Amino acid sequence: KKDYLKIGFRLMREEALGNLAVGISDSAVNQQMGEAEKKSEPKVWAADGYVHQSWYYPAKGIELDMNNRPEGKPVVGRLTITAPCDLKTRRGIGIGSTVQDVKTAYANELNPNFSPESSSLLAGTVYGGILFSLQDGAVSRIFIGAAAE
Repeated sequence: KKDYLKIGFRLMREEALGNLAVGISDSAVNQQMGEAEKKSEPKVWAADGYVHQSWYYPAKGIELDMNNRPEGKPVVGRLTITAPCDLKTRRGIGIGSTVQDVKTAYANELNPNFSPESSSLLAGTVYGGILFSLQDGAVSRIFIGAAAE
């Protein structure tokens, strides 16, 4: 039996969208992306005790959840892309990729216990992994991180 939690955490460590990945620093984000077009108010989440702030780049179709871990340096905790973003995962999946593209690229990691398959595919679990949202048989959103809080 596959351990989808373990698979999801591995994917969070190994996957990226372009050069954006979970764990990269705020300075690395600023270097790659420039200043965020909009930022939410920093807020402490009861679920993990970290200070979280969303950084929005709507013109690029990118949203990052930055969080300050105990060491105090903001890092990417979760990332989401939508159109018009043209970044792709390390396995070549991006906005507009087909359901079959995702099933082929992540065949060993897709969680069969997750539904509904018609609207999304999940590699790993909601506690860590990659969620591919689907519309009309194509990827419309990619989320890397923990979806459940």
